[in-house]
Amino acid sequence: AIDLLKELLELEEYVIVTTLQIDSKFKHNNFIDLTNESKSINDFIYIISNMDKIITADTSTYHISDAFMIPTVTIFTDKSYEKKIKYYKYIKAIYVKDKSKNFSNFIYENENLTLYKLEAWKKLKIDKIMKIFTCKDRLEDIMTCIYDAWSEALRIGHDQIQLKKEPILQQTMFDEYVHVDGDNVKAEKVIRSVRRDISDEAYLDVYYATLSAEEDALQAIYNFLRVGFAVGSKVLEQYSNPHVMRMLELRRKVGNESHHFNEFARFQSLDRKVYVSHLEPKSDVIMLVGRHFADRMPSEHWMIIDDNRKTACVHPKDGTNYLRYLTDDEFESLRKTEQYEDEYTEMWKTFFQAVAIKERENYVCQRNLFPIWKRKHAVEFRTLRI
Repeated sequence: AIDLLKELLELEEYVIVTTLQIDSKFKHNNFIDLTNESKSINDFIYIISNMDKIITADTSTYHISDAFMIPTVTIFTDKSYEKKIKYYKYIKAIYVKDKSKNFSNFIYENENLTLYKLEAWKKLKIDKIMKIFTCKDRLEDIMTCIYDAWSEALRIGHDQIQLKKEPILQQTMFDEYVHVDGDNVKAEKVIRSVRRDISDEAYLDVYYATLSAEEDALQAIYNFLRVGFAVGSKVLEQYSNPHVMRMLELRRKVGNESHHFNEFARFQSLDRKVYVSHLEPKSDVIMLVGRHFADRMPSEHWMIIDDNRKTACVHPKDGTNYLRYLTDDEFESLRKTEQYEDEYTEMWKTFFQAVAIKERENYVCQRNLFPIWKRKHAVEFRTLRI
């Protein structure tokens, strides 16, 4: 080990730090021994977080360094080393066949693993830790999340900020998560700023993106706004910018899904007084679909229900659409409406089968034009082979 250390120090461009005492008598201007400072796992993590590159044996070191995205060379004596680093992006392995050599001699005076209670944890290198803001999948919550994240970014920098919609299925180890609740005042400030400092068209793109079910939709909005506030209304012309193109892609996907459900929505009549349609869209498009039917059926009572989100777009006769969040009891009651059938339901099924030309049946083409996941509530497919 001492010979290897001397060879590395001959390169001169490196300052080498160790937490394992190799030789107490060895001295060099570019060599720092922090053995006495690494008394606990917290101290050790803090030291690792400040390194640019790391060489280590098969110990906890490479797990920690990968979490901090630090390039690391790890020396293994175990033949199954490839399995150990399969999902580690920043680790490169060196396999040593001689198992008699023991590379794992890290001993701590304090084995307390309660990381957040110790002062050393607060001193971790801040530019390695992300602050992740999370919120519910609602417009007001999303805009408030952007407001709070932007305020924090002014203090620590945009590159240390991430935004995600809830639920968060698996949290990362060292990042800090901040839940944000909706605030109408903050949400209105964000909307007003986007429309004033960028453009109304840009806000429309952002609005469509808030409806998207894509996992990165909220982060994509934030990245787009960073570009938009920097360049203004010309942002939508920057087709070479990946953040702009991602925003346009999200709008296109949400718009296409909304357009499809304009065609695929099927209404059940309840005593010819109220019409109910059930949908299960991936994106939150029922208000967009509702806008379409408000123009087609303005003088009818109807509602469009999103079974995935338990929400309803309600349209009173000659009134204005509004969004309703359903309770569990309300949702269960409304689910039963699909059991209602009348003569028009049977007439539509008969028509659907009668216009088909048996010799031209093409189920592959049919599934491309009307995907199976979109036809769950289409009455014409309930008794048919798909």
